[in-house]
Amino acid sequence: HGAELCLRHGITEVHDMNVHPDWIDPLVRLAEAGDLPIRVRVFLDGPRELWRDFGTPGEIAPNLSIDGVKYFADGALGSRGAWLSEEYSDRPGERGVPTIEEGELFELAHEPFLRGFAVATHAIGDAANHLVLNAYERLRQHDPRGLLRIEHAQILRPDDLPRFEELNILPAVQPIHCTSDIAMAEERLGRDRNAILYPWHSLRTAGRPLLAGSDFPVETPDVFAGIEAFTHRRGPNGPWQPEEQIPATEALAAYTSWAPLGIPERPLRGRLQKGFGADLVVWSGGEASAVVVGGRMVS
Repeated sequence: HGAELCLRHGITEVHDMNVHPDWIDPLVRLAEAGDLPIRVRVFLDGPRELWRDFGTPGEIAPNLSIDGVKYFADGALGSRGAWLSEEYSDRPGERGVPTIEEGELFELAHEPFLRGFAVATHAIGDAANHLVLNAYERLRQHDPRGLLRIEHAQILRPDDLPRFEELNILPAVQPIHCTSDIAMAEERLGRDRNAILYPWHSLRTAGRPLLAGSDFPVETPDVFAGIEAFTHRRGPNGPWQPEEQIPATEALAAYTSWAPLGIPERPLRGRLQKGFGADLVVWSGGEASAVVVGGRMVS
């Protein structure tokens, strides 16, 4: 099943977004039977207020915890649903579709945020990211330490970049989206847009760690494909906007030591260091030949 696929790719933990309530009980049964070999951190559908069934974040079974709530501020770039500040280059007059209002996001997220849940919001277009940053700025006034994430953060206004650091907001990015999207993104966005596309280096320059993922099963869970995308941004005509590449050391950190920053208790994992959780992967010939989760050999 999906956990075995993760293990083959050396993945010891997933942040599972927008988990349907019907999946909670099967996950609990798997975990309690000892059949959930990886850590699964669940983010619930925020607008349904499913978090009320749990009250506060925390572990509900071995390797299984409820950690956050998930919202959506816009759609996808491919369908022209991403909400942009300027119209689409290949569809004049259209700017995409906002799916939530700033005040609505604040009101929906306010209580779970104060209860300790991480708040994660999907935002791809620069107008959507601007809206989420505004709502998060209001949330931040109520708790300086709570966890705020933006999922994707693919297109950003230059003047919004420093707000990620000022407001302590974590960008959760999927590098392989960039290399998969290059041809389509150029059609949708053109070459002269006043925005930064897949702005990894810019976010790092602004002081932010990146939380790396793949959005599987939409994309491959292959971590090495993600690291390749981070470091080379290779398209059909060579590197695409190479100024936004990041070095391999940072790409690796995005998948290891920075990733645990995206869950509420910020566990000590992702490093080979005393006191850290023993989640280890042994690579041989490009394959995960051994995987250890919490000190237990699982593959």
